[in-house]
Amino acid sequence: MPREEWILVPVPAIIEAELYDLVQEQVGENRRRARQGHRGARYLVQGLLVCKGCGYADYGKAISPSSRKGHPRA
Repeated sequence: MPREEWILVPVPAIIEAELYDLVQEQVGENRRRARQGHRGARYLVQGLLVCKGCGYADYGKAISPSSRKGHPRA
């Protein structure tokens, strides 16, 4: 139907504009901190904890058994 034929009906807001704005901020933050990668998150809090000093998100990195013993990888 063309827009000129629409019947507009005023509807009151379900939530306050301030709450909507806060939720939009949180959604943006969630997207920014989303766990990314083809393998997915391997650790429970990966990408969810953030350093207060530098702002980088926490992550985990697997280390081979030989590296853990102080032997560099070939």
